[in-house]
Amino acid sequence: MRISRFRRGAFGAGLVSALLAGCAGAPSAISPPKSAGDGQAKVFAKTPQLLYVSTARKGVDIYRYDSDQLVGRIGFHGKPLTGICSDNQGHVWVPTSNDNGAIVEYAHGGSTPIRTLSAPSNYGLLGCSVDAGTGDLAVTGSCDYGSGRCLSSGSIFIYHHAQGRPVIYQDPNLPAPTSCAYDNEGDLFVDGETGTADRDFGLAELRSGSKKFTKLSLNKELNDFGGVQTIGPNLAVANGASIDEFSVNGNNGVEVAQIPIYDANGVYSFWVYEKSLIVASFGNNQVQYYKFPAGGNPNRRIFVDGPKGVTVSVAPSASVTR
Repeated sequence: MRISRFRRGAFGAGLVSALLAGCAGAPSAISPPKSAGDGQAKVFAKTPQLLYVSTARKGVDIYRYDSDQLVGRIGFHGKPLTGICSDNQGHVWVPTSNDNGAIVEYAHGGSTPIRTLSAPSNYGLLGCSVDAGTGDLAVTGSCDYGSGRCLSSGSIFIYHHAQGRPVIYQDPNLPAPTSCAYDNEGDLFVDGETGTADRDFGLAELRSGSKKFTKLSLNKELNDFGGVQTIGPNLAVANGASIDEFSVNGNNGVEVAQIPIYDANGVYSFWVYEKSLIVASFGNNQVQYYKFPAGGNPNRRIFVDGPKGVTVSVAPSASVTR
């Protein structure tokens, strides 16, 4: 059995071209909100858990996880961001895109980039994931069709130890990859659109040591998907008004549970941390918290302008239960 542990910013069916309509440029330094004092930017870096939200309009917003207080913002000049991910050191990775796409790394609560990796031109960089075992960074990218210079419709870039130039992988059965995630065995899982006329959901696995993707099948058709992760031993997929859990065995997944997420609208991604299920609800400009694993109605809300990706950055010294 191979089970994925997804770390990603997520995307709904039919949205790839819309996501690529605008992409972020060079990042500016993080700055606290106007209401914060001059020392606020230094204070929040010491907060054990921080919620990072990538947005379609303002860059990346940073909140205290325990109080939902906005403590900082990473501003990106240009067009919308999409996915976001973090590693086991609390570092946060932000994929950006323009004619010179880049993936920018920030330390937990950090104010300036600590590393920037380049990506092939003319790709809209969408999702990312870091392998906890090797430190490899995977990034999904779909082609900028307007450039006329694309080599393919979509690719997955893997940076060994999150450094240098990427190795580029492509899956003909998944020409529009949107997000990716490593499991604890070093297997990489990628989801997106299959390229069919109906823009069906697709899921594939690049097993550790392999150079070829394997197609994965679920026993339930997903028409309104928006994010993947694992919950315990199960693969979880956002599917409209619920998070559907699947038990994965070999190349197949069988549905075993549903978590209702009432009032969610246009879900782009979700994240499970401790006893909370955190959802980026793009359709109503909210990040919504649900009790986990019960779901139901949201018990906390943060109003965010165009949320797309969510991740909780945990400082290395902080204990965490996921």
